[in-house]
Amino acid sequence: MPSLNEDSSARKRNDEDTTMIKHGAFFDSDGDGIIWPIDTFRGFRALGFNFALSLLSAVVIMTMSYPSWPSWIPDPFFRIDLDRLRRAKHGSDSGAFKRNGQFNDEAFTEFWIRNTVFPHEEITPGQLYNAVASRRLSYDLYGWFGAMFEWLATWLLLGYSTFHFNISVALEATFERGPYAGFREASSGGRLTQEDVRKVYDGTIFYTVMDREVDKRNMASIKWKKLLLKKETQRLRD
Repeated sequence: MPSLNEDSSARKRNDEDTTMIKHGAFFDSDGDGIIWPIDTFRGFRALGFNFALSLLSAVVIMTMSYPSWPSWIPDPFFRIDLDRLRRAKHGSDSGAFKRNGQFNDEAFTEFWIRNTVFPHEEITPGQLYNAVASRRLSYDLYGWFGAMFEWLATWLLLGYSTFHFNISVALEATFERGPYAGFREASSGGRLTQEDVRKVYDGTIFYTVMDREVDKRNMASIKWKKLLLKKETQRLRD
């Protein structure tokens, strides 16, 4: 049986797929290149998100259906065509995806270095907020929302579990030095590493997180992994 471990190519539909397709392939459980809203919901559940956040994520990501769909007529089922996912790229983002769906290493590195401090290995929640805010384009409401949603989901996936907030320190510092100082001094942890964020773009981190959830006996993760293994088995046979 094929493996879905981090160093395996099993997660890839094709070695020539764009980075954006590889990112979305995790949510394509049957390998047909079409992502239904239920696929998004179940994929988020497999990553450890609760029911409400998974449902919200599925609804938000449904907005990518029309740009990616190969017709001027909107799909009534809000499905996403994985091969055309690049057409759903929005503004006000980090610039890490090129218009053709490939990863732009130069743009990502510039974004990361500009918003972190030496040695530029991690980004704090405060730095991340400022980074996202600094990328907003005028009147690009959809892009603003999309960028905030994507980075919040990334932080919840990778940073939330290590985040700590001391309310008493926050109140004292806020009273003396303002709310920004209060948040900064009262919070710790919650950092994202550059390596992990890079793996978000090509989707490889999803399989690592799913395996952690499988180890925790998360039934949604166990079922999703079985579907992905079945998909890969079929791909190898074909």
